Amino acid sequence: MASFLAVGETESILVYFSRLGPRVLGGSDDGLYSGMPVRELVVRGARNTWELMEGLFTEVPRIFHQTVVPNMDGLALRALPWVVVASAVVGLAMCCLRIREKWSAPLLAMVLAGALPAILSDEAWLKRASLLYVVVIILAALPLAIVTDGLSRLLGRRARWLAGGLLAVVFLLWSSIWCHLWFSGRYLGYGVPSETTIFEALDKHLEPNTLLIVSIWGDYIEGELVYLLHDTLADRQPMALYVTDPRSEGWQTLLAHPLEALDRIHPRLWYWSWLGLGDEIPAVVKHRDWSRVVYLIENFPSTESDLEVLADRCPDLVTEGVFLGEDDEVIDGEILPRYHVWIARCDDHRGLHTPRFAVPALP
Repeated sequence: MASFLAVGETESILVYFSRLGPRVLGGSDDGLYSGMPVRELVVRGARNTWELMEGLFTEVPRIFHQTVVPNMDGLALRALPWVVVASAVVGLAMCCLRIREKWSAPLLAMVLAGALPAILSDEAWLKRASLLYVVVIILAALPLAIVTDGLSRLLGRRARWLAGGLLAVVFLLWSSIWCHLWFSGRYLGYGVPSETTIFEALDKHLEPNTLLIVSIWGDYIEGELVYLLHDTLADRQPMALYVTDPRSEGWQTLLAHPLEALDRIHPRLWYWSWLGLGDEIPAVVKHRDWSRVVYLIENFPSTESDLEVLADRCPDLVTEGVFLGEDDEVIDGEILPRYHVWIARCDDHRGLHTPRFAVPALP
């Protein structure tokens, strides 16, 4: 539903059901569970169920950094606070013991619906069970609601108001103190986000009449960059943005002929929808006076050859490396720093001077 509201594609409403299909097993949405032995499916489901419980009670074994925060020494990443999980266990027991209550069966069904995408997945990623955590919070509220109801009957009206006020003050103080410690960086500080560092380095290269081509793939960082680029693109029009993958078939073509990106820009691209600049696309595509092309390239083993292609096509090539973090990853046998990207700026790219529009001859 969130992706439907952001992008406007009705197909995104069916994402939940696709999580129960072959996609979670590493296959295609159009395929079937062909060749999947029942024993393997059962073993994988049991393993994922155990890892799902570990994420609730001790520490999440599989987490994608798109979801929460980077790894931090001394911070056990759990799906929910232990107090909530402990209370939810009591609430789940109440649902089972009071199965005839009208709210019991729907809650148990929601628990199953929330857990299935993670249980049937190839790995029990935290985000696969995101619906489950909402239900866990509801279950945790059940015993609290019963205790509150019992106390309210024992206490007088004045005592109830006093107790409610004290609890509200305690909650506000606790949440304010922890929010301050967390967001100020005094306790397990997050530091400067990677996408912010990249944007600050990129922003000074952007001006009107710039064609920006982003070729990056790492922990959804391209979506975060698009968010930060919103004001820049809105205030410095005409500017064009095209996001691709460094492993795509057309990447080499875009290095030599950047104007080809304009033929691929259309209102259905997710990042133009996010930017809210869909009405600018016709003018951007027809624009002729592009004076600069800027490439944002993720560091892959092939990046050095990509920069050589740009140097051949752009005599005034300016490059800037942005090195981020200490979390290395192995790509094609080479160890590369995560979020290590290159900014390549060309003001005299030969591809910008290639006629792209057919101009009728004068009589």
